[in-house]
Amino acid sequence: MVSKVLLVGIAVVAAGIFALPATVAMFEGQHKWYPTDITSGGDEIGVPCVKCHADIAAELATDITPGDGGDGAQRGHQLVGCEGCHISGVNATATAGLGHAEDAISGGMKCSASCHADGYNGADNKSRGIGGTFHAAATVECVDCHNNVSFGSETHDVEGQITGEKAAHKPFYEAAVAAQNMSGANEACVGCHTHVRVNITWTHPQDMKFDANEDEYGTWTIENFEGTGTVTVETSGQ
Repeated sequence: MVSKVLLVGIAVVAAGIFALPATVAMFEGQHKWYPTDITSGGDEIGVPCVKCHADIAAELATDITPGDGGDGAQRGHQLVGCEGCHISGVNATATAGLGHAEDAISGGMKCSASCHADGYNGADNKSRGIGGTFHAAATVECVDCHNNVSFGSETHDVEGQITGEKAAHKPFYEAAVAAQNMSGANEACVGCHTHVRVNITWTHPQDMKFDANEDEYGTWTIENFEGTGTVTVETSGQ
C-alpha cells in the first residue's frame, strides 16, 4: 500500500514539473518586455507597430507609383513612418534620405530635428506620447501636418485652399469634417489621395430650365435658372 502511495506521489510530482510552467505563464514570451521609451536604442526600439498592424505596414511599404519621382506622397509617408503621424514626430540628430533618421518601429523613417526641432508639427510635444493625452498612438488629422506652418509655404495650406470661395471640393471637405468616421476631414483626404475604394451615389438635376424674354427693343433678359428632374448615377473607383 505504501509503495502504491509513493508511486502516485512521484507521478503527481512529475506531472507538476511539466504542468507548472503552463499554469504560471499562459503565453510564451509574455515576460519579455519591449522598451517603452521609443528612443532607447538597441535591437528593439519601442513596441513594433507592425506586430498588430501588419496589413497597414504592407500598404505603406508598397512600391512607389511610377512617375512619383522618389519624392512623392508614398515615399514621403514611408520616410515619416508610423510614429511620424501617430506618436510624436520623434526628433533625431542623425539624418538620412530626405533628412530623416532610420526608424526600427515601422521599418520606415522618423522625423528629423532639422525639420521638427521643437517636436511634432514644430510644436511642444507635451500633449503627445507617454504621459500625454493618449496612450501608445493618437488619431490625427491630415492637416495636422499638411499646412503652411509645417511646410513653411502657403502652397501647402490645404485647409485654407479647399475652403476657399471658389474651391470645387469645399462641400465635400466640410461634409467630411461633420462626419464622425475619421478625425477632422480625413474622409475627404483619404477618399481622394489614397487607393481606398470609393462608392458614390450621385443625385443631380436632369435638365436646365430658365426664362428668356425679349423686350420691344430687342434686349434679352435671361433669368430664373434652375434644374429640373432628377438623375441618379452610381460610380465606384479605386
